[in-house]
Amino acid sequence: LILRGVLVSLVELVPVGPILFLRMAGRVLFGRAFIDTLHALGLVGLIHRPRRFSAAVRLRAECARACSYTEWLSAKAALDDLEGRDAWRVAKSPHFDWRLVERARET
Repeated sequence: LILRGVLVSLVELVPVGPILFLRMAGRVLFGRAFIDTLHALGLVGLIHRPRRFSAAVRLRAECARACSYTEWLSAKAALDDLEGRDAWRVAKSPHFDWRLVERARET
């Protein structure tokens, strides 16, 4: 029974090996910011909007290199603006009262 469990575990790990190798090789060759941006925007984002993709990579690298919270916050705000992740703040929804959230943040 123990031998069967070990063999099944080894068989399940074989396909994971190449995936982990490619992921680590991608980080070494391209950098973490590139891989994270590729994960966020996808291959379509890289092909159809290469300037936006490279700007997102640059901003992610700035976030990683930030030495203070204010540097990180400014780079992250620019990245959120670039990727359209701040649209929820101005979107009107019957399920979310953004004015109430803004008043709570101000007090």
